Amino acid sequence: MRILLLGEFSGLHKNLQVGLRSAGHHVDLVSSGDGFKAIHGDIAPPRLSRYRALDKLKFRYDYYNFLKQLSGYDVVQLINVNVLIGKWFPYSIALSYLKKNNGKVFLLAAGSDAFYWQRSRPLLSYGPFEDVLKYDIKTAESPFNSNKALLFNEYIAKNVDGVIPIAYEYTLGYKNLPNLRETIPLPIDVQNIKFQPNTKREKIIVFHGLNRYGFKGTRHVEAAFNSLNITMSDQLDCQIKGGLPLNDYLKILQESNVVIDQVNSYSYGMNAIYAAAMGKIVLSGAEPECLMELRVDNCPIINVRPSSKDIEDKIVAVYQELDIEEYSCYAREYISKYHCCHVVAEKYLQQWSCC
Repeated sequence: MRILLLGEFSGLHKNLQVGLRSAGHHVDLVSSGDGFKAIHGDIAPPRLSRYRALDKLKFRYDYYNFLKQLSGYDVVQLINVNVLIGKWFPYSIALSYLKKNNGKVFLLAAGSDAFYWQRSRPLLSYGPFEDVLKYDIKTAESPFNSNKALLFNEYIAKNVDGVIPIAYEYTLGYKNLPNLRETIPLPIDVQNIKFQPNTKREKIIVFHGLNRYGFKGTRHVEAAFNSLNITMSDQLDCQIKGGLPLNDYLKILQESNVVIDQVNSYSYGMNAIYAAAMGKIVLSGAEPECLMELRVDNCPIINVRPSSKDIEDKIVAVYQELDIEEYSCYAREYISKYHCCHVVAEKYLQQWSCC
């Protein structure tokens, strides 16, 4: 089968590509690198670097020529509606072209879009929305809250063969669509992630990756770390670093004992999976709704909410009560069972073939 994965978020499609290729499929990834993470693919899309009228016109010309490369695939999967979002030309034309010149087209319900902001948000007791507005985009309202964004989201969602969510929060926004499929866990190339015993030292390293300050809930982590640096400075080394390419980021994870992923979310993300696969103790979103959506009973990810007190209490409990080395083996086993890219790839193949 020829498969095109269009777009990238934190290595999701890159890891899925590994699983699909190992199953004997031809898989191309379209990615511009996902910003500073430098996760490059096989095909690079054109980029609009300047916003003068002539540059915009040239971009549309380049985009049209770029589309000609994206044909002859049995399956095309969009990482998010943002891959095609914008003014109706050329993006709506892009979806029509993909459908006309390929087999099936699927959309992942992943990351921010109008459905997440307008349909999921009212159903969640907490989330990243206010922090994103204040710290990340620094505006009174998100562009995803506009009627135009909602109409475009509906257009994409209704005109693909299926929508596949990656987590509970995103399922909520799409739950009434007739082409909604079952949620599929995030994939990771476990065999390529080095596992090492997570030995409890006299001073353990607690790490939080600085990436999307508002979305991740970093302000709550900072407050917890500030308190712990006073009360447990001899036992804990609390670090916050960010803006690193993925490979450099993974090296820092390897040196850590405890990793805090995202605290504004009901569900855990790719960073949590990378860390758990290494055998780290991970704090992130792992609410009962998240686990139910993934169809798992027990999970090594320690659930944490957007509260500095909750974060602080969980870190102290890890240090005082947890057998870190034994727990690290549990984390690795869990990731291997539910998130191995070969296992996850089979789930995608089943979903793509059932309609």
